[in-house]
Amino acid sequence: MATSTGFSGFSTELRDFLSELAANNNKAWFDNHHETYRRICLEASKDFVSALAPVMNKIAPGIRVEPVVNGSIKRINRDIRFSPDKTPYRTALNFIFWEGAGKPKTSTAFHLRLGSSELGLAAGHYKFEPTQLSAYRDAATAAKSGGKLRRAVDDLVAAGFELHGQHYKRLPKGFDSDHANADLLLHNGLVAGREEALPEAMFGPDAISFCAERFRQLRPLQSWLVAALKP
Repeated sequence: MATSTGFSGFSTELRDFLSELAANNNKAWFDNHHETYRRICLEASKDFVSALAPVMNKIAPGIRVEPVVNGSIKRINRDIRFSPDKTPYRTALNFIFWEGAGKPKTSTAFHLRLGSSELGLAAGHYKFEPTQLSAYRDAATAAKSGGKLRRAVDDLVAAGFELHGQHYKRLPKGFDSDHANADLLLHNGLVAGREEALPEAMFGPDAISFCAERFRQLRPLQSWLVAALKP
């Protein structure tokens, strides 16, 4: 059934499919259930992203929201070439909405992970390139932009989001350990994310508004990073 957003929610069958995939993560099982995957995962994901696109463009004008695999819909197949985990399939639906002309996985982006029992949402940049790291540090320590970053981060932590990306044990040379953002200078990437129990909203017409509300919370950090890392 269509709604004003064009998306009436994921099928409740999704929980069982993802749980069974986790228990039978092999090509033979997946091939035997490919039609179910296509119907309740792939086609539903395309509908979800298409419905979310106009909402995301209001939150972040110009954001890349593409309802295709390898666009905003990540492939269900895992890249196992360099991973010790050789299971061939992801056991959750993964989405990315990115800003800029770069590739999705190397851009500042919003992320959504829909598992059998959990929902994860995040925003940020997972790993800075060397020039981006320099720009990030400059912006994080400048009076005006550094203050905006501190407020964005503190607000998200207070709302239950966790920060990721701390990498260094010592401050880079030339930076003051007493600076208000000294802790953030230990990062080589900056992402705020939160995981919660899979809400019933994802299986009904409120799925789009539910996700949009979370992404609006994350927008200040996303906007800060886009501005700070802009070439």
